[in-house]
Amino acid sequence: MQKLQFRDEFPSLPADKQQDFKAFRQELGDILRDCCQLLGVEAVLQHCVNGLNLIFQAPVDSRSWEAVEAHLYCFRSIAREVERIKTNAEALDAPISLIFQHLAQFADHPAICYTSCLIVSRYAEWLRAHPSSLSTQVGFLNTCVTKSAGDPRYGEWEVARAAASAVRALAMDCWSMLGGDIVAFYLHIEQNELMAVEDHVLILEGICAGVASSNDMPRVLSVLDQVMKGIGQRLSALFASSSAKSQVQVALNELLRLMCLYEYLDITKLHREKHPLVMLTEQLWPLFNQMLALYRGHDELVERVCRCYKRILRTCGEHIAPLLPQLVDNLLAFYQTEPKSSYLYTASMVLKFFAHGHGSATEMDPLFARMLLTLIETTTPIFASVNDMGARPDVVEEFFFLMERAVRCVPQVLAAVPQGGPSCPLMTSVFSCAVSALAISHNDANKAVLCFLEQVYAQSQTEDARVKLVALCVSNTAVREDSNKMLVSYLLRGVVLGAMSPSRVDADYGSAAGVLVQLAKVNGQQLQLWIAEWFEQATAGTFATAAVNFLTPDEAQEFQSELFSAANERAFRRTVRHFGKLCASRNTSLKDSERQ
Repeated sequence: MQKLQFRDEFPSLPADKQQDFKAFRQELGDILRDCCQLLGVEAVLQHCVNGLNLIFQAPVDSRSWEAVEAHLYCFRSIAREVERIKTNAEALDAPISLIFQHLAQFADHPAICYTSCLIVSRYAEWLRAHPSSLSTQVGFLNTCVTKSAGDPRYGEWEVARAAASAVRALAMDCWSMLGGDIVAFYLHIEQNELMAVEDHVLILEGICAGVASSNDMPRVLSVLDQVMKGIGQRLSALFASSSAKSQVQVALNELLRLMCLYEYLDITKLHREKHPLVMLTEQLWPLFNQMLALYRGHDELVERVCRCYKRILRTCGEHIAPLLPQLVDNLLAFYQTEPKSSYLYTASMVLKFFAHGHGSATEMDPLFARMLLTLIETTTPIFASVNDMGARPDVVEEFFFLMERAVRCVPQVLAAVPQGGPSCPLMTSVFSCAVSALAISHNDANKAVLCFLEQVYAQSQTEDARVKLVALCVSNTAVREDSNKMLVSYLLRGVVLGAMSPSRVDADYGSAAGVLVQLAKVNGQQLQLWIAEWFEQATAGTFATAAVNFLTPDEAQEFQSELFSAANERAFRRTVRHFGKLCASRNTSLKDSERQ
């Protein structure tokens, strides 16, 4: 028990030291659970109770809060083993009830309050089965929140967050008994600003999950109305304020609450009713638009709005389909004004949730085509400049992850020649951008481009592919050869010269090795010629002038021989990986010697 004990100075320790000690306590908790399996849960539980009895039999002056908290932590740690007991579970009820009966009396220190709140959270299912203990625990949690608002020591020990986690668990597991009280508690905290928004949202998560599990639609709508009232009032006041632009934090806070609604208010049983989140979305369009218009340059706010969009798509499914054109219009309008990677990610989610599995992909092709055409036309200018790509690697990354999904979900859209656009298929423009994007050295951006390229070549080799996208990558044979040759050059620069991070050389997916494999499958003979030509040029000249001066011509030739005599794909990838490591070690040694 002594090893588990906190010290008063714990909150003032550096964050890494705090985390180390918490991890150590978790390891001891694992040992306690092992003891439960060896000695029996009842024996370990009784040991916790006996230890607390001994502490409280001692004079008040000699009681150690550290010892009390350590015993309670042990009680919390064995909760999983308590839940597993199916036979003679009644024997555990007496000691557990005794601890809950005195939990509020134990908590005379913030650290004890913190652990006690987490006990309530962990034993929520037990409390549901023993409702006589519930009212006492709710009162205790209310006291913890009130103290946290007025005593900075409670803030140091994060008591409010622990209390919010406990209320969240009770809302989820005990909704039928406590739902109304918890909603009232949530609104009281909101009105009096007793808790940080991040902690307040934990309670809202429990409310949403609890009321959703009830499948009581009038109750769901009532709770949604009560929660949205405060959100709507605060946002309306914000937009009416002359200093709205400087108060972005208000909007960020409300978006946390809205994200929570879309994440946890997951209604699965609808009887021809309109999905409540669809009704909510219809009301929120003007507010989303106002936020994006007012704070369009704020990355975090744009990201949170787009997270709401993603959760709308995932949670509502086919119910949101009638609003999809409006959502796409919003994305395109704001992306054209100021390109942000979050808009591209949301467009990818549109394809993920609606290009397959909803029975209307063909009907939606014009919508997908318009969306992709606009995003491609808006993003293409970025690829004309290495500096522009380097300044926006997140846009490059999400653009090609979107294009990769388009290859998977709507290849027919990429193969079509858009009306009112360029006279070539969308695929031609995107492939050109992909080759250009490999000019920057950025791990995440490179990964997205390589994933896209792998998918394009792999898609064209499947027998059931109605459209072979590789054939549409370039406009004519001469351009095709130049583009593929340039692509091979960038891939070899990544492998040999270290222009890409090591993980991009040989990762299972999204790597230079992966794209080289696909190129070899399409036309291995031509790839062999391009690689030979690249090494001939790279090793030409003197030591001072050669681009690759750390390899001999024989070593380059040996690599090519091993590569194209590989028995299978695995051996091909292994050859690329080993050669990449050899080049990296030689290149590093050479640079070190030059510095010396």
